[in-house]
Amino acid sequence: MTTWEDMERANQAAQELDDLLCEKGVIMGDGTSLRKDGNTWMIEVSISKETDKLILPFLPQEYNGYRLTYKYGTRGKFA
Repeated sequence: MTTWEDMERANQAAQELDDLLCEKGVIMGDGTSLRKDGNTWMIEVSISKETDKLILPFLPQEYNGYRLTYKYGTRGKFA
């Protein structure tokens, strides 16, 4: 797979993940973004500080083979 195909596949996974997390009650911050760590794409998820802290330990650490990282964003978006 080329780098472009890798990026498109990772971007599709990020969009699916955004929808999935909203369904689980996560209030998204600035959405999801892609980062490349060496040869591996990672999905960085921005969540609002308004998200219930009790669900944070239950958020997935991987999705469709991509490692996930979480950070707090500034704006809140409800699904």
